[in-house]
Amino acid sequence: MAADTTRAFRAHFPSAMSTSSSNSGLSADSLQLVKLLSAERLAPLLALTQGYPAAIDLHLDMLRLGGALMTITGVIEIALRNSICDRLAQHWGSPDWLNTQLPSFQWHASEKEKIRQAETNARRAMFAKLTPATRAALKKQVNATPASAHASSLGLQEHLHVSSGQVIAQLTLFSGSACIRKTTTSDFGVPL
Repeated sequence: MAADTTRAFRAHFPSAMSTSSSNSGLSADSLQLVKLLSAERLAPLLALTQGYPAAIDLHLDMLRLGGALMTITGVIEIALRNSICDRLAQHWGSPDWLNTQLPSFQWHASEKEKIRQAETNARRAMFAKLTPATRAALKKQVNATPASAHASSLGLQEHLHVSSGQVIAQLTLFSGSACIRKTTTSDFGVPL
């Protein structure tokens, strides 16, 4: 994949990785790239390398590494959210623990709003994945005939059921951890 990215980059900027005999020592494509990426961004990389072509290569390598790390981070985040959701469902004895009135604790208004927004986002994500035929069947089922397509989509989304796991997936780890911290310490005073 890295070779494909470099090949595509070099195809778009064919002379970027070679130097010319001009006063700057850079090809026209390299000069264009330096301008697009900014000399300030490339300065630390230039200090580590032997020139702009190597600095641009290093920049591309860093972008690829960042992308690979984001993939790993994303998988860890999903696994963590799913594990927490499963553990809390088990602890509270309800797969819908997020929307269930739990004994001895209440969500704060700001937490309720974050959960409500996450539910809306989960419904929107679910609706976006529906086929036109499924959307038509849903519309027929709820007998929705709103004036606009936008209102129709919003109205139909309200009838979709999303699981706690789907809602948790829409919460940021920060907002989700605040909700989770509250659910795991309210009765016991210590984390589960």
